[in-house]
Amino acid sequence: MKKKLLQGTLLLALIVVATWVGLFYWRNLRGVAPAIFAAAPDGALLVRQGKSPLTYPPEFAVHLFADGLPGARVIAFDPRGAMLVSMPAAGKVVALPDDDNNGRADRVVEVVTGLNRPHGLAFSQDPTPPALCGRKRPGHGL
Repeated sequence: MKKKLLQGTLLLALIVVATWVGLFYWRNLRGVAPAIFAAAPDGALLVRQGKSPLTYPPEFAVHLFADGLPGARVIAFDPRGAMLVSMPAAGKVVALPDDDNNGRADRVVEVVTGLNRPHGLAFSQDPTPPALCGRKRPGHGL
């Protein structure tokens, strides 16, 4: 009798813990797989082949805007509408203008170079020059 009660209690405890772990994962960790597992070696190649690594509704489409930006990390639009991309391994931020509005970058313009692994991009309406976090400066050891 005591053995069955103990087994039932342990089973109930296991179900409660499994439920909690599942809810925790669902609320906090969904979408973390790309950060843990290696990404596709060339996402642009997959898009060109029609094998996008992304899942999206059928009414959406994926097109290649720019190629040849190894290690691109963050994409943001500045207040004037220019698309900027941080490239941490290269230590730079580039702009990707689409002058003819055909949905493809016409060229890659280096905006800032010599940075120490830039990741995020932020903009301000303040006309004073912003501070550059991670900027390599003589005598600072960055």
